Amino acid sequence: MKYVCSALAYALVALTMLGANVRAAASEDIPSPSSSSATVPLPELAQRREAALARFHDGILLLHSSSGFKRWEDAGFRQDASFYYLTGMTNLQDAILALDGPRHEAILFVGTQPFLWVAQKMFSGLNQFTLSADDSSARLTGVTRVESWSGFSAWLDTRLKDDPQLPLYLDSGGQVGDFAGSGSDPSELLPIANAHLLWYRAVQARWPSASVKAAHPGLNEIRATKSDYEQMLLRRAARMTLPGIDAALRALAPGRTQRQAEGDVIAAMMDAGAEGPGFWPWVRSGSSAYLPGLFASFLDYHALDHVMADGEVARVNLGAEYGMYKGDYGRTFPVGARFSAGQREVLALFSRAYLAGLQVIRPGATRADVVTASINYVKEHRDTLKSDFGRAAADLLVTNAPWSMYGHGIDMVEDVPKAFAAGNVICWAPEFSLQGQGFYLEDMVLVAAGGYELLNPPLPYEPQALERLKAARATP
Repeated sequence: MKYVCSALAYALVALTMLGANVRAAASEDIPSPSSSSATVPLPELAQRREAALARFHDGILLLHSSSGFKRWEDAGFRQDASFYYLTGMTNLQDAILALDGPRHEAILFVGTQPFLWVAQKMFSGLNQFTLSADDSSARLTGVTRVESWSGFSAWLDTRLKDDPQLPLYLDSGGQVGDFAGSGSDPSELLPIANAHLLWYRAVQARWPSASVKAAHPGLNEIRATKSDYEQMLLRRAARMTLPGIDAALRALAPGRTQRQAEGDVIAAMMDAGAEGPGFWPWVRSGSSAYLPGLFASFLDYHALDHVMADGEVARVNLGAEYGMYKGDYGRTFPVGARFSAGQREVLALFSRAYLAGLQVIRPGATRADVVTASINYVKEHRDTLKSDFGRAAADLLVTNAPWSMYGHGIDMVEDVPKAFAAGNVICWAPEFSLQGQGFYLEDMVLVAAGGYELLNPPLPYEPQALERLKAARATP
């Protein structure tokens, strides 16, 4: 209980101080976003590319940038995550990064004329988001050389002629790529969605005899260990998320809609210096707060908007974005002033089991070790439960299903390493649904040499402390 009280006090102090120091710190250490130079320090990029060249030493890794414009309704241009990770280019479009393992070269092939730039004078400013194919661009980006992508096919033809067995590694984008659409057409037609899949099909059609291999497992392995630079960005994104939690707690009230609350959250995080939401915020109660409604909302124009009601519990799951890195954490709160007695008992059991798992996170541990610790806590305390609701929750919590976990960084969801290592960032984010109510907990956890560290500012876990935090933030 001592930890819970200190966490609550810290969170309240942090919320009052954040506005004074986050915006002042927002511009530190991050170069201005531009495609004419990398937004990541060149030594950092060099280390990442060396790791990739070693991992794909037998072949050529081919990563395509995002192309085209943002849609009108999008918040901004969205770069492909792995292309950004290895180039630092937030805005560069129409480009191909080729990491040639056998020759130990990093070649950036660039398009030099955005289509609207040559169409109308009013779009001439687009050339600020291009790179010239010359030595000066190579120095700015730290790659071996920058060439026009009009020569890409001839270059790859020559490499495959020299070594027909040379594998080509292409990225699927992992879960984020899967969300872009895996088919999008009947099987007899080519797909029209998912840039990763379209790039794969384009390469396969042009070089049908080439050996094509999956790059995602290797890229995920490289990206799993976060450098000090990446950890700094993740901490900053987490600090900018905390005002969003504050706004969500003020917005949680019977009669308000989830969309209204989500808009408040985004404004608060932007005021704190965030460059945008890392994902559309979830301030959700009722049937859209728990599975399967949670992900069904991804296919609905209104995201299964809902008028919040007293007696419901709400999933508050937020993440600010800064420097392409994302915050992601939250808790379960009551929509009204308090949890019911049954909700309080369930959340207390869930929270303590969650903390039992959290204590296990350290180098060498596995996801299974964390889940086992949480399940064992539930088994050991099931007999202390007083309500049928609590016992029904325990029956769910002794199974593997609720105990979700994923890696985190540039992408919202990255693969969990087989065994944790120092520098991994894990979102420990279990959730379960019971009798029309959804319960959820999440922290951003850095695996440290001696155990773990929370990257996000601490939030309470116990239901009474969560009620007090909500009451404190709702007070004008």
